[in-house]
Amino acid sequence: MAVPVISLDKDSQCGYLTITDITTYPLNTYARSYLSILATWSTDDFVADFNIDQTDPDPGIWIIPAVNLRIYNVKLFWFFEWDSSVNIDFGPFAIVHSNGYYFIKQTAGTINPTVASPAAPHLNRTDWGILVIDEALDLTAIGGSVYAALTEEDIHDLCVYSIDTATEQMDYTTGVIEIDCPPVTITKTGCHLYTITVADDVTVTSAILQDYSGNTLESYSISETTLDIDLTTYGDGVYVFHIEYTYSAIDYEIEEPIYDMCDAYDCYTALFKYNLCACDDPCDDCDEDLMARKYDEDTIRMLISQIEKMVFLDKYRYLGVYDVSIEREDFIEEVGTMVDKLKIITDRCGLCDELDTNIIDC
Repeated sequence: MAVPVISLDKDSQCGYLTITDITTYPLNTYARSYLSILATWSTDDFVADFNIDQTDPDPGIWIIPAVNLRIYNVKLFWFFEWDSSVNIDFGPFAIVHSNGYYFIKQTAGTINPTVASPAAPHLNRTDWGILVIDEALDLTAIGGSVYAALTEEDIHDLCVYSIDTATEQMDYTTGVIEIDCPPVTITKTGCHLYTITVADDVTVTSAILQDYSGNTLESYSISETTLDIDLTTYGDGVYVFHIEYTYSAIDYEIEEPIYDMCDAYDCYTALFKYNLCACDDPCDDCDEDLMARKYDEDTIRMLISQIEKMVFLDKYRYLGVYDVSIEREDFIEEVGTMVDKLKIITDRCGLCDELDTNIIDC
């Protein structure tokens, strides 16, 4: 017999999780069109945190905002659609989906959609109570409680109770996923632009930008979950973000090297385009200014190629590890020196005359 199955995935930045229905239908002989799915999730295994989604998306994919450093428990409930093709005797506490809403049978006896002209739940509010947050619900006629205003916890608990006790109900399934990105992450967002993202419950006590020699360039105060950093003033270079933070009453620190060569890439692109467009015949002796541009283009390409190899090696060796050891410190300084040499060429960018430009139309 088929059982409901879901998959849970988190995005690379831990900002949301995705719930996907991967059930093989028909489920207990019923096609997907005869069923509706109600999603619930919690960050404390349904003790005090309750969240619900009653939209029943098609396809069955829910994208939920997530908080880093949390464990998410997920429950999906499969209920029947109110449909004349569904030959089910719905008794007390049974939940069905009708006209875009979920309803619970709040009276004794049974109701079957195949019976001639039975009133659908959204039209029959005597036998059926609607499951909507802040709506009132009285289940005393069948031994239940009175709800002055339904909460997400109430709806979750009623869904569990309905599946467990009501006759002819479908099923539910559960899943667990941990959102576990680093407590502090640094992401490049543009040319010389970076964003520091801090997880909830993490307190940053110190955030310092240093050059590769360890000299402090900037100190930052991080009171929100994100901080935008603009290195345009400093331009290309090798920098180190030194961040100290507290999480769960324990102090931590990270040091993340930043290899910034945005200006070098822009210069190389401009020189490449200029040299490509300015000399149609490579056998011609081009003017001295063009040769200067060609020299700088070749030098930038060689330096960038070597620096990229070293940076990729560093990222590979220290993937996910933020500390800067003495050995790594020497490596970072070596790359920093190379970027300084690159910056000399980038600043001039093949221009022997300060009034000249690399703007050219092909």
